[in-house]
Amino acid sequence: MELNIVHEVATLERLTIGQLRQRFAELFGEATQASNRTWLVKRIAWRLQALAEGDLSQRARRRAAELARDADLRLNPPRRQTTTTTPPEPVTVPTPVDHRLPPPGTPCGVGCGRTGLLRSAQLTGSAAVITGLL
Repeated sequence: MELNIVHEVATLERLTIGQLRQRFAELFGEATQASNRTWLVKRIAWRLQALAEGDLSQRARRRAAELARDADLRLNPPRRQTTTTTPPEPVTVPTPVDHRLPPPGTPCGVGCGRTGLLRSAQLTGSAAVITGLL
């Protein structure tokens, strides 16, 4: 009986994680603790295809094992580079300018204190009468 891989994969997509684990155990003969749905579906689909269409030949298996033995495996991770990087230069962002206001740092005139407010002694005569500070 020919196995329809596309139909099987569509069926696998609808299974729960527990059901996928159970199917994995049936096909591979061992349980898995994996809970990544995508990985489980891919592994099960690969196994179904290998069973339906044939697995790697013994010659291919021997060659893969030979290549794995000859591979220069890195035993230690690469060391971090100790070069210091210069911090990026600050970027000036233009701020919106209100042309009705004087630029920052401009003196406000005679008699202004730190707050920039006029003192009551410097009010004009009419302002003093209106405010009652006369």
